[in-house]
Amino acid sequence: MKNLIKPFLPIALFGVLATSCDKNEMDEMTPATQETTMGNPEAGEEFGESGADSSLAGEAADMGAPEMGGQETGFTENNADTDITPMGTTTARTANGLIYEETMEGANPFATAHEVEKGSMPYGITYVTNPAFKGRKAARFELRETDPLESTGKRVEVTVVKGSEGHITKNTWYSFSQFLPTDYAKDNQPEIINQWFQGNSPATAIRIKNDRYYLHTGNSLSPDNRKYVDLGPVKKGQWTQFVLHFNHSNGPDGLIEVWKDGQKVLTHRGGNMYPGILPKWKVGVYKHAFKNNSSAVDKRVLYYDDIRVGGPNATLAQMMGR
Repeated sequence: MKNLIKPFLPIALFGVLATSCDKNEMDEMTPATQETTMGNPEAGEEFGESGADSSLAGEAADMGAPEMGGQETGFTENNADTDITPMGTTTARTANGLIYEETMEGANPFATAHEVEKGSMPYGITYVTNPAFKGRKAARFELRETDPLESTGKRVEVTVVKGSEGHITKNTWYSFSQFLPTDYAKDNQPEIINQWFQGNSPATAIRIKNDRYYLHTGNSLSPDNRKYVDLGPVKKGQWTQFVLHFNHSNGPDGLIEVWKDGQKVLTHRGGNMYPGILPKWKVGVYKHAFKNNSSAVDKRVLYYDDIRVGGPNATLAQMMGR
């Protein structure tokens, strides 16, 4: 089942958001997050500017110029309820606040997604019965170092929703489940598995580096405005489910909450996007190191299932498919 729905949902105000956001306040852990991270001291900790990936400049070149037009982040309640035309043939609405849902069970997965970037390679995105998360099928993404460039970079990605076309508002939920095979080799050159893209290097992204997940976020390309947060080790040979709740903003009211397998691991406050239009959300795999042959590996295979986007009224349980 997959839906891209007209969200006529009111904007929900967040609970308590930070009113100031100096450099020392950019990462603020809630009690729930602190309790979660106590069992894994590295989860939810930022590793600082010294941990910044050297591939960022190359990523910016690969990604291209910022997108223009579309919905600005300073929208009013009136233009937040933008009327959306589905990007496929599905017109049914869900009553639980979901904007998009893809469980890979239909005849044409990702039919209502905004764009699929898999190039000409037949193995780029395929659909398999093993492993599958909850249903009968999952999507298999494969990227090889020898693949031709796709949109100036080495990538196999799906743009699920696009802010410039009014698919989302500032208050948006995202979720996906991911499976890494047991032979997913450790590499000190990162790959992006999720990105919130506006042009240049993504303002916010989830990367895998040295067998760990990292959230990378900020409101400009300046190193002083970038945060690198360790979300914990990857799990190989089993599924990991991520849920992220955003208040997309260039300012201090920005918010990112992250859950892994139902456990909250991060609350981050502060700017999480560049000025301008809301981002588009991409899932898959993008690896800049494949472009300059600097990686220790030459292939990446990842599996995705249960991809969802929720509006302001969505809940954690709904985003987890419960």
